[in-house]
Amino acid sequence: RPTLEHFAAQVSGGIGDIGAYGGGATIAMARGVRDSGRDTPVITIEPGGAYLDHPDLPSADIVGDLRNNLRSRRLDGLVTVYEGYSSDPAAFDLVTSVLAARDARIGMLSIDADGMVQRDFDRYLPLCADGCILSVDDYVSTSAAAKVGPTQDAVDRLLAEGRAHQLGVFGYGTWMGIYHR
Repeated sequence: RPTLEHFAAQVSGGIGDIGAYGGGATIAMARGVRDSGRDTPVITIEPGGAYLDHPDLPSADIVGDLRNNLRSRRLDGLVTVYEGYSSDPAAFDLVTSVLAARDARIGMLSIDADGMVQRDFDRYLPLCADGCILSVDDYVSTSAAAKVGPTQDAVDRLLAEGRAHQLGVFGYGTWMGIYHR
């Protein structure tokens, strides 16, 4: 998470966060924005629901927990939360309207969702700036094995096409790179 916090403090444009769950990565990015003193919008997209069987952080109300976690750290004013799926037209409209109001592009895109990374790349990379920081969770994972194949396929395709270069795989299997328009 320190890596996300560092990059969030440096980026220009907005930060797109797909799949916040309880907000660990969201909190790190919002802290980076807060500590930088920049006016960087953070937009997080989370479908919510319940995940009572989560091995580490069970939740009966994912979006409620996300909002409470942001509020308890006084970061809620920095993050716009969209409750729904990244494929929802309203989610895309929200991201484009926040960016348009600032005449900006996405400077950092973090994906930790359902493993459908290619869908999110297809939808949100056109909104990204050249040099956008990409963070994609579950590139390597033993606990989310079903996500690994589609995640690696999408990232590896982006690399093979020369549309990104890799910074590395960090933490618990999070791939990070830089996007090239």
